Amino acid sequence: MLSYGAEVLFGGGPAVFRKDAGGGLRSAGPAGLSGFHSQGWSRCSASASRRQLGSSTESLESLGPLNGELRAGRNEKEVLQALNDRFAGYIDKVRALEVQNRQLEGEAAALRQQQAGRSALGELYEREIREMRGALVRASNEKGQLRLEQERLEEEVAALRQRLDDEARLREENEAAARALLKFTEQAQLTKGELEKKLAALREESLFLRRSHGDEVGELLRQIQGSGPAAVFELRELPAVQSDVTSALKEIRAQLEGHAFKSSLQLDKLSETARVNTDAIRNAQEELSEYRRQLQSKTTELETLRGMKESLERQRLDIEDRHHLDVQSYQDTIGQLDNELRNTKWEMAAQLREYQDLLNVKMALDIEIAAYSHLSGMVSGLLLEQGVGLDDLQDPLQNPVLLGFFKGLLFEQGVGLDDLQAPFQSCDIRRRSYTISDRWLSSLFLTTSSDEAPTTSSGKLFHWLIVLTVRKFLLNSRLNFFLISFHPFFLSVLRVLWKIA
Repeated sequence: MLSYGAEVLFGGGPAVFRKDAGGGLRSAGPAGLSGFHSQGWSRCSASASRRQLGSSTESLESLGPLNGELRAGRNEKEVLQALNDRFAGYIDKVRALEVQNRQLEGEAAALRQQQAGRSALGELYEREIREMRGALVRASNEKGQLRLEQERLEEEVAALRQRLDDEARLREENEAAARALLKFTEQAQLTKGELEKKLAALREESLFLRRSHGDEVGELLRQIQGSGPAAVFELRELPAVQSDVTSALKEIRAQLEGHAFKSSLQLDKLSETARVNTDAIRNAQEELSEYRRQLQSKTTELETLRGMKESLERQRLDIEDRHHLDVQSYQDTIGQLDNELRNTKWEMAAQLREYQDLLNVKMALDIEIAAYSHLSGMVSGLLLEQGVGLDDLQDPLQNPVLLGFFKGLLFEQGVGLDDLQAPFQSCDIRRRSYTISDRWLSSLFLTTSSDEAPTTSSGKLFHWLIVLTVRKFLLNSRLNFFLISFHPFFLSVLRVLWKIA
């Protein structure tokens, strides 16, 4: 007997068959013949495994002749080669089935995705439109925030400019005050120099007067000593003259001292004023230097703010341009989506109209089919009730049953055999006892061409009997006569019956 391992039959690792001690075959380990790999079997699906299991079962059933051949002495190598070939064939079939299964699954997934994409097209458009509108709202909000930030910066720059103008005006006022103080100091210095010059001149004049006075007194004393008696009289007059000169000198001295005192007082005042003005000038210079430092710092800060403003302005312009482009692209996309949505709506409306037209046609055809079935059933029922078959309609006057049925119909309408020569003149015009259905049937058959009109008496009789039969059917079936009277189907049916007649 041959014994096969489960690995060989159901996709295990590589195996080699050897004869055991009992004369059968047993499966050796991987150290034998390495001819197959289990990679393809690991990728097999459940269906492929079932097919493989079934094919393995068939292969087990078909091993009976092989056992006989082996018992007959076939070589073990040939048997193993045959089994390996069959096993490779099974693997190829399984792989081909896997590839086909994957292709079918891909096609099914593509079809499902296509159907889902078609059904979700409107939702996709709506979602994209909502996202674009949200992005547009966000861009508008960002633009508003940037505009508010720009307005705030403009207000700060305006405040700084106002402060800078105030500082510049204060600086100009301080510079004007400093220039006025410098001018006043220069004038005080000039006045001081002039007064000092006047004081020096007065001192020199006082010394000169004192020197000249001493010289004059000495000269007078010498004259008095050198003169004789005449000088006595002069000496007598000398005290008066000396007193006058002394008083004049005292007056001059008093005036000089007064001028000197006034000059010294004025000089002291001018010195004090110059000192005060010098302190004021020094303070003004210090304030001016401080204002210069503040102006320089404010100028630097203003330049920084101006650079920041320019940078923010450039950023704002860039953001506005980018947002404008984004909004333009969004608007273009929204317009395209609106056009596609409008076209889709038009296509859906056209398809709905076509569907409605087809539905109307279907309903009309269903009504026609139902009416035709009912009409044919009623006519067949009337004929079968009288025991008339289709063969009897070839010559209706030869069938006594049909002739009796027609006579009964004629008798019900009050028509005799003589009226059959001109049946329509005697039914509606002379008696006026027929309904609208009779007039319609009459007009129907009167509009038939002369080639289609019956010529024999039996044909005229059968024509009239068809009219009466249809009239009785319409009255018994209680159909809406006006609904079906002008339909081409009923016209064609009746004209076919007319041709048969």
